Amino acid sequence: VIKTNKYLTHIFLSSNPIGDEGIKYIVELIRNNQNLHHLSLNDTGITDDGIRMITDVLASNSTSIRCLDLRSNQFITDSSIDSLLQIVEQNQTLSACRLDNCGLSQQGKEKLREAKLMKW
Repeated sequence: VIKTNKYLTHIFLSSNPIGDEGIKYIVELIRNNQNLHHLSLNDTGITDDGIRMITDVLASNSTSIRCLDLRSNQFITDSSIDSLLQIVEQNQTLSACRLDNCGLSQQGKEKLREAKLMKW
């Protein structure tokens, strides 16, 4: 339903402990979906592995996601910086990525701000 739904523009899965196992399914649902604009995955237990899966989809420009909310995922660390920067370099639709209260260092956050990925 999500894959083909022309009217679904926002998905909110916040505070659901889906972790990286759930992300495997989410990325398949959002792949090639041109109607989804907002994906909220805050406090879902995603790790750096989950970020790599999300990056693969977003960097391919096969979605129209404009806002990606990843707040409060403590297991997203500086190991994800290169993956997140790949989104900045390759994705043409994403305009905001929320990463507050994740496991990123101050230096990592600064790198993302410089690349204009962290808007908030």
